[in-house]
Amino acid sequence: MVDDVPENGPNLDVSAWQLIDPRPIQQENPYTFFVPSDAEKAALVPGDLVKLMFRSLSPHNGTERMWVTFQGSDEGGAFGLLDNQPLDIPGLTAGDIIRFQDHHIVSVWEPKVDDISHEDRMFARCHVDPRILNGGARIGRIERRSAWRTWRPWRKDRWPDTGWYIYADDNTRPRSRDMRYVAVGVVLNQDDSILRYLSAAPGTRMIRDGDRFRDI
Repeated sequence: MVDDVPENGPNLDVSAWQLIDPRPIQQENPYTFFVPSDAEKAALVPGDLVKLMFRSLSPHNGTERMWVTFQGSDEGGAFGLLDNQPLDIPGLTAGDIIRFQDHHIVSVWEPKVDDISHEDRMFARCHVDPRILNGGARIGRIERRSAWRTWRPWRKDRWPDTGWYIYADDNTRPRSRDMRYVAVGVVLNQDDSILRYLSAAPGTRMIRDGDRFRDI
């Protein structure tokens, strides 16, 4: 415990910014917005880097994710030193002392407990009917084709292709050029009924049958 840590730092204008609570964001986007587990946060030691989300309260209302060097905790919560220089948050500068709570942490630089490999799988790409993404339809049919084996630079996308094509639950099928090419997790945020089938082999074709899917 440290008793002489300033509330945020000498002359730090906390009225110009605030920390964002990421929990509502994570609840709305569980397959694309990941936060460390309680066990991961409990494993922090002084010197570890944690990432927080800062919101400027200036007219621009900019939001920045920045690293903070964790220094310790006391009865008021955790504290550390801002490791980045903000781009556009007046009243905040690298080296400032930042006070925060465990729930403010959105990532850690070097995870000690959590297996984050599943996060990359959620960002692998698929083709999807845009009506599913805007909430206008639920998933009705899925098929897995051969995935692209090489990175296609015109896609400006470093994530691998899964080969999944995901269609709405009606008899229409959009043209290929109208399909959206997005992260699998983006689809699951809208409708995660296909989660259990995502490891199926290429050549799989399934149709919705109540709450499940069956081969066709």
